[in-house]
Amino acid sequence: MAMIWAIMLAVLAAPPTTEEWKAIKPLPKLTIPWGAPKERYRVDDAEMIQLTRILGAVTVDAGYTTKDQALAALTIAKLAETERGSPIKLGVLFRPWDAAVAPDSPEASAEFYATYRNWRKVQAALDASTYRPGVVCLVDSETFDARNEPNRSQVADLYSAYDAFIRAVCKCERVEWYGWGPWPGPCEPDSWCTQKWAVPFDGLQSIGWEAYLRGEIIGMREASRRARALADSVGIAETAAWVLAPGAGQVFTFDTTYQHIVWEAEPFTFYTAEVARELYGKWHCGKPGRFMACPSTVAVYPHPFDPRIADPDRRHLMAFLKAGTE
Repeated sequence: MAMIWAIMLAVLAAPPTTEEWKAIKPLPKLTIPWGAPKERYRVDDAEMIQLTRILGAVTVDAGYTTKDQALAALTIAKLAETERGSPIKLGVLFRPWDAAVAPDSPEASAEFYATYRNWRKVQAALDASTYRPGVVCLVDSETFDARNEPNRSQVADLYSAYDAFIRAVCKCERVEWYGWGPWPGPCEPDSWCTQKWAVPFDGLQSIGWEAYLRGEIIGMREASRRARALADSVGIAETAAWVLAPGAGQVFTFDTTYQHIVWEAEPFTFYTAEVARELYGKWHCGKPGRFMACPSTVAVYPHPFDPRIADPDRRHLMAFLKAGTE
C-alpha cells in the first residue's frame, strides 16, 4: 500500500508535459516576466519556450546577463514567436539607484553610464542575431527614497531624464516602472498611502501597482482601484499590475546572518485562478466595482521558474495561465 501511495504522489507531482504546455493559449495582455535563472536561457529548454509563447515576452537582466545569455533569449523568443504566430517582446531589466540623488550629480551620471555599459551586452546580442523583437524596458527603482522635499522634485527631474535616456539608447517600445501605485500602509488616515517614490514625471506611461497580497484578494482589488484613480488624477491612461509569482506568497524568514524570502504555494489553485481571471478576463475587467480595475500590462516577479517558488509540479502556474486565457 505504501508503494502505491508513493507512486500516486509521484504522478500527482509530475511537471506538465509538452502537450499540456502547448494546449494553453497565449495570454491576452502583454505579460513581462522578471529575469529567469541563468540556467534557463537555453535554446533546448522546452518549458522556457512555451512559457515565453504564452506570456509574449522573455526578459534579461541587463546588469547580470551575458551576450550569450541574451543571444539565447533572442533564440527562445524566435522559437516562441513561430509557435505563437504573433510577436514576442524582449524585456530588459534595469535597477538604477538605491538612494535619492540629484539629477546632475556625479552619482546620477555614473548610473547613466552603468546603464549604457550594461545595455551594450544586450545590444551585442541583437547585432549578432537576425531576430529583432520589440524591446520593453523594466525599471526597478524600489529603494529610491523621495519622502521629503526637495527630493520629490528631484525624482521627477531624474526619472524624466532616465526615461528619455533608456528610450533613446535601448529603443524601448514602452517603459514600465515598478513602485508607483498605492500600497496598503500603514498610513493615515485610512491605512493606505501612495508609495514614497511616487511622483508623476515626463515619460511615465502607466501607474504600477502591487498584486502581492497572497490570500487577500480584496486588498489587491482595492490597490488596483486606487492605482486607477491615481492614474486618472495625473492624466495617465494605463496601469500595470506587478504580480507576485503566480499562486505563491512571500514568507519572510530570518536567521542569525541575513534575511531571505521563500515562496510557498497553497495546495489549492482556485485563488490563483481567480487572480488571473480578474487580471485578464474581459468580463471581470468590465466590472471594476466588484473585481480588479483592469490593468493594461502585467509584470511577474520573480520569474515563474525561480527556484524559491515551492510549486514543483507547476500546478499554480498552470492554473494561472489557463484561467488567464479563459
